Amino acid sequence: MHETSLIEFTLKAVEQKALSMGIDRVQCIHLVIGKERGVVGELMDHAFELLTSRRPLFAGCRLDIESVDGDALYIDSFEGSTDEQKDIT
Repeated sequence: MHETSLIEFTLKAVEQKALSMGIDRVQCIHLVIGKERGVVGELMDHAFELLTSRRPLFAGCRLDIESVDGDALYIDSFEGSTDEQKDIT
């Protein structure tokens, strides 16, 4: 199931960037995936749920997948916050 490895790679990349930016909680990850990649959306969702369930940084995180023509595969963006931001709002 390559969906699980795609999600694992995505989470590691986002985690590394988020921590370097001082982000304590990732709220949303936006992936762009080409239709030629043969990715099954339901399997991506299941893998995401499974792999984020024990990672506090991703608690409550949402996965948005944009399907495009071709073989694209990249993290378009992610949204996050810090504990300080939570105290302010």
